[in-house]
Amino acid sequence: MALILTALSIAAAFRLNLNVSLFSLLPANRPAVQRFFEISDAVGFQSLLISVIEVQPPMDQTILTEFIETLAEEYDGIPQITKVEFQQDPQQLLNLFDTLLAHLPLLLTPEHLQKLSIKLTEEVIHQTLVSNRQILMTPLGSAAKELIRIDPLGMAELLFTSSQLPFRRAGNSLAEGLYRTADQQTFFIFLTPEQPPQNMNFSKDLMSQIGIVEKQVLNSVSQQFGFPRSHIQIRHTGGYPIAVKDEAITRLDIKVTVITSFVCVLLLFFIAFRTPGILVLVSLPLLASLVWTVGFAGLFIQDISILTGLFVCVLIGLGIDFAIHMVNRFFDPQMIPETVKMRLAYTYKEAGMGVLVGGITTAMAFFAVGFSDFQGFRELGLLTGVGILFGLVAMLLVLPSMLVWGSARAWFHQNIKLAGFSLRPILNLIAKKPKSVLVASVLLVAVLASTSTKIEFDDNLKNFRPRDSQVLQLQDKVTSWLGGSTATVLLTVSGSAQDAVMNKEAQIVEALAALKQQGEIAKIVSLSQLVPPPQRQHKNIAWIKAHPNEFDPSRIRQSFERSMIENGFRFSPQAENYIDQLTQGLTQTSVLLPS
Repeated sequence: MALILTALSIAAAFRLNLNVSLFSLLPANRPAVQRFFEISDAVGFQSLLISVIEVQPPMDQTILTEFIETLAEEYDGIPQITKVEFQQDPQQLLNLFDTLLAHLPLLLTPEHLQKLSIKLTEEVIHQTLVSNRQILMTPLGSAAKELIRIDPLGMAELLFTSSQLPFRRAGNSLAEGLYRTADQQTFFIFLTPEQPPQNMNFSKDLMSQIGIVEKQVLNSVSQQFGFPRSHIQIRHTGGYPIAVKDEAITRLDIKVTVITSFVCVLLLFFIAFRTPGILVLVSLPLLASLVWTVGFAGLFIQDISILTGLFVCVLIGLGIDFAIHMVNRFFDPQMIPETVKMRLAYTYKEAGMGVLVGGITTAMAFFAVGFSDFQGFRELGLLTGVGILFGLVAMLLVLPSMLVWGSARAWFHQNIKLAGFSLRPILNLIAKKPKSVLVASVLLVAVLASTSTKIEFDDNLKNFRPRDSQVLQLQDKVTSWLGGSTATVLLTVSGSAQDAVMNKEAQIVEALAALKQQGEIAKIVSLSQLVPPPQRQHKNIAWIKAHPNEFDPSRIRQSFERSMIENGFRFSPQAENYIDQLTQGLTQTSVLLPS
């Protein structure tokens, strides 16, 4: 029966997967955690792969740009990748500016509204275009030409200082638009795969495809332009390489830990009984109980977390305790002359009930952990409790059967005795001076209790991972380079109407600004920093209506067209669209909402 159960468990064990995501340890039934997962799925917090290209100077800018563009193009050809971003798209910026220009007055602060009224006077419009002409006639004119063409009246200055516009990622190069660090030695390509990193098979296949593409591109470009491959190094960070590395490290750690625990426990057992034969008979039931537990996990849990993987080591340590009691009673020197049946009855009588009660109470303690809200603790408690019960079955049924079977074999030694480990002097000391032992114990407890107050709770899930992980170290560097933070608090505001939600969100940001001034918050990123709340937009609309002369669209258009012609500018379709968008913003009567 044990062999049949073991065979079935081995088959079920193949359904077991290792979930290395630290989010699998969180209490999934908590509203805050559920909300986090909802936002993560919608926005894709975890679904990002960053290729970090580090170059050794000097490297020709043209060659480097060619390499990055070729690599990005090959990335885009990988079926698992849905989006590749390595430089800013000028047309995207232009479209964004046009959209915001049509709502310009709604996006400004009261202070910037007054500046807007000054910028739109006939005199300042003329002065701005004169300044544009003078700039274009200088050596710097070619660099400023595109900016002047897009924004001849300098409205972007008001937008930039009044709102936090997502015009470009931190680390953007204004020359060729590549995402890079300030020293131009590290460049970034942001990849968005089609599935989350928790899909381990997908992540492994993705990183394999990435490696093949990078090797081909590096070989091709280095041969084409004649530079050593070692001058360019490509590394990766993000959820996908972290998941692959974590899975490999965790699998190796579990294998090494389980094998080490099993070997060490059996070695101590051998030292205690000094008989190879009994070692074989004990190891088989212990191993069978572990296989049964893994099979149970494959049937009812299937995905186990990093924390849950520890249950095997716990079961090895507890299971061998049951075996020691059973073996020690079965080979009691006083019972050796008796028949095997008598020795078996004596074993159950002396040790059976103690092992049974001890195993059940220990299992109940771990089952209590199973009521935890944290999934990792819950799985650990359930599997360890079930494993202890399987261990009881193996040690109360399979091990005695092995002992009876082995006793009938000529090669099996009957004279087996548990080692004393020099405990007799200690027992004599306890018998002679029990009070002294108790006083010493109390003092030891007091000393250790006083030092226990220094224990602190570490709630940082990152500390579950290896501290020397190069992927995590690179992630911290990338986060620092891009001006972000790995420690982020996500606040969400929900409601039935967009305007009410935006007003509440703005109030929260205003309250958080005080914490930022105190240095407790490094940065605040919010919708209200781009689109003001409706209550402020209504005030802006009312203020513009109260100053009709300053914001007269006809007068502003005529001043702009006349000054353009006077300063030698051609009134192109781009300029026509610019003034149309601006005048549309000045006549807005409804607020701007995210929808």
